[in-house]
Amino acid sequence: MEAERFYKEAQVAETAGDYQRCIESAGSALGVGTGLAGLWQLRARCALAIGDSEGAVGDLTYSPFLNLG
Repeated sequence: MEAERFYKEAQVAETAGDYQRCIESAGSALGVGTGLAGLWQLRARCALAIGDSEGAVGDLTYSPFLNLG
């Protein structure tokens, strides 16, 4: 599944400290599969790491709705 591939790329990028790449890969994953709460949280962490608090808050605001199921 394409979303999973992008998700793994984002995780690797976060671990490597490449936060911009993390955001881009997570965004690509979200473009094909939005139902993964962990993905929204991952992108939020990477956004915070580069100082994008607005982007992080947006992602964190959305992710709890995915955990209600």
